[in-house]
Amino acid sequence: MMLVALGQGWRRGGYDRLFAEAVALAPDYETCYFRMANFLREKWSGTSPDEWHRFALAPAEATKREHEQSFYSRIVWSIHGAGMARVSAFKTAGVDWPWMREGFEDLGRQYPDSLWNKNAFCFYAFAADDKVTARRLFAELAGRYARKIWGRPENFNRTVRWANAGARTP
Repeated sequence: MMLVALGQGWRRGGYDRLFAEAVALAPDYETCYFRMANFLREKWSGTSPDEWHRFALAPAEATKREHEQSFYSRIVWSIHGAGMARVSAFKTAGVDWPWMREGFEDLGRQYPDSLWNKNAFCFYAFAADDKVTARRLFAELAGRYARKIWGRPENFNRTVRWANAGARTP
């Protein structure tokens, strides 16, 4: 219903009530939080470019005990997606990269075999200009990339070269 409400152009008060109802029915259903963050983007009904981000901090803080830092990362990921065309939007969004990085580390502990999560983590390390983290993740990926995240293999390979540029070798 939250997706329908967005498409129908519901006003903020109605959408807030719908979100509260959804969370009351299913407080652990993460998609409700992703949808609310999306609704708060300036292009839909947010009053500032960072309103969705301020919203993301509250449920992320509230779920730290259960989800550690990963919920923050997942909300940001739900807003920005992944893909080379989205790097500049991520860089200007005011995202707390250390918190997001820790969230991806938590996801890695929860789902150690997920190449999808590792590729996304690596992509965001690139978007955040964190070569150290990206270099480590590229080594762990060993050339295994997710096309939906990187697009063409050339994007993945170019980013591997970026991460390794200037790296010290033992």
